Amino acid sequence: MKTVIIIENQTTELKTLIGLLRRWHQEVDILTVSGYEAALTFVSRQQVDLAICDLTVPEKFALTDLVRLCQAFPHLPCIAISADKGPQPEEIVGSGARYCLVAPINPDQFLDGVHAIMAPAKTETNQGIPIHSLLQILEAEQRSCTLEVVSENGRGWLHLSEGELVDAQSGELTGEKAARQILSWQKIRPRLLDFDRQRKRTIHAKALPLIVDAFETVRDRQGEENAPEAARSHQLPLQQRSTAGKRLPLQLETTIKMVFFDLDKVIHTSVVGVVESSCLIVKNPSSPQDLRKKQGRNVLVEYLYEGRIWMFTSRLVALTEKLVPLLFLDYPKVIHFHELRKTKRAAVFIPSTFSIEGKHEMYGAMIDLSMTGSLCQIKHTRQEPHPGIELGTSLILRCLFPGLLEEQEIQAKVRNAKIEKGETRIGIEFENLDPQLTGIIENYLYSLDNGTKDGAA
Repeated sequence: MKTVIIIENQTTELKTLIGLLRRWHQEVDILTVSGYEAALTFVSRQQVDLAICDLTVPEKFALTDLVRLCQAFPHLPCIAISADKGPQPEEIVGSGARYCLVAPINPDQFLDGVHAIMAPAKTETNQGIPIHSLLQILEAEQRSCTLEVVSENGRGWLHLSEGELVDAQSGELTGEKAARQILSWQKIRPRLLDFDRQRKRTIHAKALPLIVDAFETVRDRQGEENAPEAARSHQLPLQQRSTAGKRLPLQLETTIKMVFFDLDKVIHTSVVGVVESSCLIVKNPSSPQDLRKKQGRNVLVEYLYEGRIWMFTSRLVALTEKLVPLLFLDYPKVIHFHELRKTKRAAVFIPSTFSIEGKHEMYGAMIDLSMTGSLCQIKHTRQEPHPGIELGTSLILRCLFPGLLEEQEIQAKVRNAKIEKGETRIGIEFENLDPQLTGIIENYLYSLDNGTKDGAA
């Protein structure tokens, strides 16, 4: 449910405003306060989607109070109501208000303003993407918005103007210190909110150096023992490509993941058609009623193709409900990607056998997997308490990947080895992977990452 706060001065105007808001939507929570201090206290404690500020009696709430409110909460959209002889609408909008109406208000103009602010679902939820990746996408698309981040560590805000990070706030921290702290948080719930551009620029560094600094903070915090796990949770920075005059890097029946920014679920579907520079056509796995109201809404699309995780933001422009239910998405102007082969590692446990010429077959498991190799654990036995594996040794690894019926055989070479109590750990590099086996490992790694994100959502 949306929450609207009315900072009121006149009882007669208040009744009119409440009546118009109820006319716009019955399911809206309307609360009233009197004066700046009361408004500041309320917005500090509760999520508010729209503030309506009555400036007709400046002794109770003046333009300076509006400026202070907008500076304190740059993500809060405001509609101001001024007197005919008061400050001019241009000055009020320049002070941070999204719209300004002159009393007595025109009902149609008021409802148009409310609809423009509330209907596009500015409180977008982005559950399926890391915070640093989302920040770089917003930077590439030159978005002006506030990125609210909630985690077990607290709540913070990153303010972007035309894609550039200009300010941040987390507790008592502001500027670059706040940005570094927010970017180091794990298990986050981000939302896109409004930004009135009233915040003065306090951050002059680019986003990437701040992301790198945040990663170093995570690694230091978790310690050297957990550093590999920390590294796995941070992918390398996104790269991007323009799609102007080019086909999207995908093929028909490619499985994609769709995250609607204001829908608390992830949709998995497949591509059935592409009209170059126009639209992407995918199957609609949901009932038509589920997505009919999402027409015109933004959506994040993510998929795996040729060893890369691709993602782009789009918009649901149309859907069909008869014959074959289909969704039509805007053709993206820019597409972003991560190099899966270089960045993806995953903690796994896949029982395996290891064959080395001239030695008994050994039993163990892969416990860490990437596209180029694996960390393996070989249990010691009474027959061979210490396998004595030398660096550079070639071996054959056999295993059964989850979800497959056939055992896979992988050629590898030992690159490092460490003997511990009761086991030997070896790092192996894969050799001569055929395309089919490469695809199996790619899909398995992607499914692990996909399942983790969906579970977090």
